[in-house]
Amino acid sequence: MGFRRSGATVAGRGNLDHHQLMCAGSHRLWFLGVVLEILATLLVPGAIGGCWSAEDELGAPPRARTLPRPSGDGAEDETDREAAEDPGAGRGAEPVAAHGDGSGPGTGAGAGPAAGSSSGVGGAPARGLRVATYNIAGGRLGLGRVKQTLRGLGADLIGLQEVWRDASGGPRGDQAAWLGRSLGMRHAYGAHRMVKAPEEGLAILSRYPLGDLAVVPTPPGLRVYLRAVVHTPRGRLTVMVLHLRAVGLSRGGRRALYQSQRRAEAVLASQGAARVRGPLVVMGDLNDTPGSSTLGLLAPPLSHACPGQKTWPSGLPFLLLDHILLRSPMRNQGCRAVMSTASDHRPLVTEISW
Repeated sequence: MGFRRSGATVAGRGNLDHHQLMCAGSHRLWFLGVVLEILATLLVPGAIGGCWSAEDELGAPPRARTLPRPSGDGAEDETDREAAEDPGAGRGAEPVAAHGDGSGPGTGAGAGPAAGSSSGVGGAPARGLRVATYNIAGGRLGLGRVKQTLRGLGADLIGLQEVWRDASGGPRGDQAAWLGRSLGMRHAYGAHRMVKAPEEGLAILSRYPLGDLAVVPTPPGLRVYLRAVVHTPRGRLTVMVLHLRAVGLSRGGRRALYQSQRRAEAVLASQGAARVRGPLVVMGDLNDTPGSSTLGLLAPPLSHACPGQKTWPSGLPFLLLDHILLRSPMRNQGCRAVMSTASDHRPLVTEISW
């Protein structure tokens, strides 16, 4: 979801629809959501500037690898982030390159899992593969806070939405590259074609090598999706990261247009998932709730890993807009929408196995 004016994404200004309530609610419901989020941010212990740990339900994450911090990096200082080479322009069907496997700059992650990761028989993790999805809202509330939230998840594989890239190397910088370097993870990025200044897109962060990367093209006016194969100790895993069109409080012809676009994006993602062989996880901000017609286009054959969670708004969530979908025989253990106000969404995290 995003702050919008006349259909264009802008950085925190303009007429705020507060990230588009998926039900066609009244303006009073919108106002109530704003008030509840403000109150929760002020009253919930630890809500400002951090997140509750995912360990309670999922167990302790592996020890993160400690890497040198970029020059001048701080949790609240974004103006001095370095811009890294774009891993993919997102302008068509050509594969995009992943960084962090020795072919790209700055991550220093090496060719294997992060140091300290637990392992079992045959090199497979003793626990499941921890995956997460997070709409970071362009880091508007502080990219350093987003980094701390992601670090607290202890995830092996993360899908990100509303990731910004400013080719000029300004304060927004290349967010996917910066987060990848900061967390010691490989990264890949793909841009939506219809969003400009700053460029907005999707990203994948992974502790394991990435291959077969592609920004999957869509017809004009529709958002692309990002696809990759993750080479885990358990075997190949295909991941698809989506960010479907929001409808929100739009009305009349514009509302009908947005609904048709979201449906078309879901259909294209479903068709793409059907062509994938082997284990598959689809995740992202789908801008709709379980049981909706949008989600019905994806499940079955995909199943919801976290149907009982709420992810939006982050301060006091009452809607599940972010989803992790799995295809049988994959299964998951535990799931949590982790408390954080680094974005208007909460991250969703679970452990999967196959």
